[in-house]
Amino acid sequence: MKSTTSSRRTPRRTAVALSTTLALTAGTVGGALALPAAADTPAPDLHYTMDDVTGTTVPDASGNGLDGTIAGNASVVDVDGDAALDLAGGTGGGYVTLPRGAIDGATDLTVSARVRWDGTGGAWQRVFDLGTNTSRYLFTTPSNGDGRLRTAVTTNGGGGEALVTGHGPLEAGDWVTLTTTLDTTAGRVTTYLDGVAVGSAPTTIVARDLLTSGATTAGYIGRSFYPDPLFDGAVDDFRVYRSALSAEQVAELVGDDVPTLTGLADDEIEVRTTLGVAPDLPAVVRGSFSDGYDRDVSVTWDEVAPEQYASTGTFTVSGDAAGLAVSAEVTVHRGELRVDLGTDTGEFLGGASGTLYGLYGPGLPSDNLIEGMSLRTVSTKAQDGPQHPGADALEVVRPLADATDGDVYVYMTDIHRGFPYQWPGDTPEERFGTYLDKIGTQVDQVLQLPEEYQDNVVLVPFNEPEGNMFGTGEWSYDGVSWLDDPTDYFAAWDETYALIKGKMPDARIAGPNTSILYGQVRDYLEHTVAAGTVPDVMTWHELSHPQAIRESVARYRGWEAEVFAGTDLEGTQLPININEYAFNYHTSVPGQMVQWVSAIEDAKVDADIAYWNIDGNLSDSAVQSDRGNGQWWLLNAYAAMSGHTVEVTPPFPGENYTLQGLATLDEDRAVARTLLGGADGPAPVELVNVPDDVFGDEVRAFVREIPWTGQIGDSAQPRHLAELTLPVVDGTVVVEFDGETLPVLKESSAYEIVVTPAGAGRSTTTAPTVWEGSYEAEDAAHSGTGHSVNGPEGSPADVGKFYTSGGYDVGGLRTGSDVVLDFEVTVPQDGTYDLSVFANSLNTYGLVQEQGPTNVFVRVDGEQEQEIHLPLGYKWVVWDHADTTVELTAGTHTVSLAAQSTEGAGATQGDAIVDRITLSLADPGAATSVYEAELARSEGGEPVYTAPDGVASDEISGSGGVELAEGETVTFWVYGASDAEATLDVDLLAGGDGTLTVNGHDVLDLSDGRQVAAHLYGGVNKVTVTGGATPLVVDRLTVGPGQGVLPTTEYQAEDARLVGTAAPVELSLAEGGVAVQGVGGEPGNGNTLTFDVTVAEAGTYAMVVRYSNPEQSVASHYNPDPVARRADLTVNGTAAGSVLFPHTFHQNNFWERTVPVVLEAGENTVELSSSEAPNFDGETYASDVWSGILLRSEQAPIVDRIIVSPLAAPAGDPAGPVEVTVQARCLAGTAYVAVRATNTSDAAVPVELATPYGTRAADAVRPGASLYQAFAVRAATVDAGEATVTAGGVTTTHAFDGTDCS
Repeated sequence: MKSTTSSRRTPRRTAVALSTTLALTAGTVGGALALPAAADTPAPDLHYTMDDVTGTTVPDASGNGLDGTIAGNASVVDVDGDAALDLAGGTGGGYVTLPRGAIDGATDLTVSARVRWDGTGGAWQRVFDLGTNTSRYLFTTPSNGDGRLRTAVTTNGGGGEALVTGHGPLEAGDWVTLTTTLDTTAGRVTTYLDGVAVGSAPTTIVARDLLTSGATTAGYIGRSFYPDPLFDGAVDDFRVYRSALSAEQVAELVGDDVPTLTGLADDEIEVRTTLGVAPDLPAVVRGSFSDGYDRDVSVTWDEVAPEQYASTGTFTVSGDAAGLAVSAEVTVHRGELRVDLGTDTGEFLGGASGTLYGLYGPGLPSDNLIEGMSLRTVSTKAQDGPQHPGADALEVVRPLADATDGDVYVYMTDIHRGFPYQWPGDTPEERFGTYLDKIGTQVDQVLQLPEEYQDNVVLVPFNEPEGNMFGTGEWSYDGVSWLDDPTDYFAAWDETYALIKGKMPDARIAGPNTSILYGQVRDYLEHTVAAGTVPDVMTWHELSHPQAIRESVARYRGWEAEVFAGTDLEGTQLPININEYAFNYHTSVPGQMVQWVSAIEDAKVDADIAYWNIDGNLSDSAVQSDRGNGQWWLLNAYAAMSGHTVEVTPPFPGENYTLQGLATLDEDRAVARTLLGGADGPAPVELVNVPDDVFGDEVRAFVREIPWTGQIGDSAQPRHLAELTLPVVDGTVVVEFDGETLPVLKESSAYEIVVTPAGAGRSTTTAPTVWEGSYEAEDAAHSGTGHSVNGPEGSPADVGKFYTSGGYDVGGLRTGSDVVLDFEVTVPQDGTYDLSVFANSLNTYGLVQEQGPTNVFVRVDGEQEQEIHLPLGYKWVVWDHADTTVELTAGTHTVSLAAQSTEGAGATQGDAIVDRITLSLADPGAATSVYEAELARSEGGEPVYTAPDGVASDEISGSGGVELAEGETVTFWVYGASDAEATLDVDLLAGGDGTLTVNGHDVLDLSDGRQVAAHLYGGVNKVTVTGGATPLVVDRLTVGPGQGVLPTTEYQAEDARLVGTAAPVELSLAEGGVAVQGVGGEPGNGNTLTFDVTVAEAGTYAMVVRYSNPEQSVASHYNPDPVARRADLTVNGTAAGSVLFPHTFHQNNFWERTVPVVLEAGENTVELSSSEAPNFDGETYASDVWSGILLRSEQAPIVDRIIVSPLAAPAGDPAGPVEVTVQARCLAGTAYVAVRATNTSDAAVPVELATPYGTRAADAVRPGASLYQAFAVRAATVDAGEATVTAGGVTTTHAFDGTDCS
């Protein structure tokens, strides 16, 4: 049945029209430029004229039988004698499904249609969306979230889109011809409006790759693969060509009425470039056209001579844009980052230190990691929700509040499974009513918390409502997007708000929590003001690029001022939390993340790093339980900022993926801090308007690099680069990253510059290396079969993929392979070099599952072969590093990674990809790390930059120290390479009373001494000096290798008492090849593992557990769902708490975690048990509520062994650079003497183990690594005896008891 509708412009069809056009590359003012005659336009491969629509079938007039299928509310309408298909939009709106054959097998593509968009129904409607799903598509929308015409193409989701964006939306009610070409020869996607190009973008996508092998259709007219609103308008003359039409051919589709250029929006352009670099002049400028729609117009620029940019200053370049004059004023600069200490931009906030799903539970990640980055906000799931294992809101609020007084944002929607949320109910009313009941329960749970924690909770009742409960998808309230018609959503918001506030009047509520800052958020704000339901915190997400933060916050603040004007809220600025930010390409990479951090701090908002991968790791910041990667150390440096921010002008303001930064000035503490990064090459940092009354005429600049160490690669503390004393000249200090004074910048690294008064002291800090080099795997020579180069990986154009050094990686080291990668390296001198292999294996991949870590063979010039195991990850291209040492002489060598050993006895098992290798030569002077007090975090305390009475300047380290009165503290965040002993020295400039605390345990009274042997966690340690009754001045803390002062005792799990299902399991990477599994089970089980531990004195001891945890839940969407296992500890029959052990990616992949335990003098029992933890009510269990979904483990980890040592002891005489454990053991009825020597120093050392039953030696045991051997006695019994260990020239003797294994 036909109906009629009116239109301001009518549809028309043309077979062959006049060959005129105005494209990006041609045109004149007031008329169209005649172009060379176009080649004959081919016939379309699919053509919907809409003339003969019957029922739900749209016939294909091309003759190729590619009919479309109508669904929903659609009707054929007559428009001035022509038929068009009117799509109603909104609930039940119509769309057309295209058959797979429309684009199947195509290389190039052209999609064209006559379109009338009615301008209602919200943003992101689709004229067409071709492809498979939300990962592979080509679409055009009349209006995106910013109100602009947009075309996007991708084969890797939203993060990999090539974008063509217009300068405004389509004009509502007008008939226009929209054409998009995908041209693989040109490598571009181009969108045309009425025959004139709007814009173009580079892409490497081939049309056929838009379809997966399983795709049964080619996409839609009028519908999106995302839960966006349906198209509200009409479509006619829809064509698909399996070729890319030329600009002339596209114009022929329109006919004579081609819009003409009438002028330029801006004929004067400002461009910036660095010294010696040709300016990047824009290829297009914005032009005004006769149809009222602005488009990009190509510019031809005059030639620029190199001498014009050979010196700083400005010059002008003239150009021609379709006959119109245009000019560019080019500013040539040195690439400097300018920090204006005289311009205060507001109190430092620290808001970028937030995370989505970043906390798993108490102690995971560790309190040190939480406090060390000053974590402010955590968005996470509703308590007992099934969305993911762990991360329950009311279980993480206490550790967060206790560490930083931060806030937990409760995603109340995550009480449901799935995304979109699968809320139950047969009707909209039933669904919402059930959800309201769940919200009420959640509020009641919050009210059961102690009052001091209730104000750390923020309730988020809806998450991305446009894609979930109030979108158009299967699980929506009633199929109506709130972006189209907000009536239902606004009513739900008001009712939910009233319910929460009725139960908890002081509750803070956040919303609308949209996926981007839609224009409709202004309408939401207007509604909530009128209804009295204004949120306490405004929330939305920003996942595209850092500059979007600044733009969106400014846009929102404008709306807020307008909406609040004339109300009781006038002048109010609501707190903002951008509670999801950044993408895979950015996270973990300090040089990328510093750009986001600077934008967030500029905007003075809170923000949470997005959750793209696994929960409980601070959004790709934490490694294991206690370690941090480069991103964590960046956020640690960010947290050290204080005072107020100052104006920072980067070389290219507002331009993503360029050098950016942020800076603070704290006049009270006389310190200025700058963080920067995001670019390669030389760059000066200029600090201007340096206040003389704060810093004087000379400053001390401490410069450190925060390198990228991989998504799950452990990082040591920031690398010391230099400590510079610099003059203040005309109020300016210049720090040069020029390759001489300082290294040039690396785009993956962030950099920290801390400026204090010059002070009285001298530099005592040494750079960790004297030389380093990096070698890309894709550049390595290779032999054998199966080698592959993979990529490109993540990039600014494809932020959904992971960052990879060089953009590519190499595969081929796998089971059955004979691949060898040969890296040619040249080193400056003889020495023991640290070698790191940046690699990855997917833990669930078939070839990896049997053994776990993939073993490969390292050789130097075909010799020195050693076997190493490459790291596992939760996805492919998630980088970690395997570390070892190699002996090199000065000159050129070949470092090889091989899948087979030279003798053929060993072969790779598994499958790994390699990104790069790095080599470095450690500086022996850096074996002891220096932490300056004046740079540490202080609660109270006064900085001291002059020598105290009686102290010579050469006795002072750095620029000064910190004076502490009673109760005042200075805190150092100290890195430990392994869970082992270290030697800590507190240097004082003026003596007094004080206490040294390590990880919450007092280890030294400073009135008794200044040096202590203390157990450090592997990773991040909190070391605090607290002032006593008599003030003291702290100069620095030094942390050196352990000296064997703390006695250690090793206990193998298989030798402990096993009860119930607890049993030995053979695992090749366990010590001795055996560990213990099966500890735990259903509530009330008796499956336990008990160690009998003997210590000399009562006190708190470090128990280092070597464990693995393979448990992983089936993921509901893109997040892998590893499950932490919990061990309940019982010491001497008394419950001693519970410990969460994170997933290690495989049962044969072992990590260590230190657990403090309180022991009595003499014999003790330490029992490990486990069972599923109950829900918040203490009675029900997740396994009963969500049957078949693994949310809480009932198992303890697989345990290999424990090592017990005191937490601290007074430092004594050096006992060598290793910690030694010796124990007689039984295995299969045979006695063994097991000897382990762990290198606790910061340099590789030779080690020899000797017993009456044999010896074993290694030329270089790297820091934190062990040399281990279980010497077979070849009898059932062994008498007590001694083993000797020689390490670094020091020989020690260690007794062992006898044992009877018969």
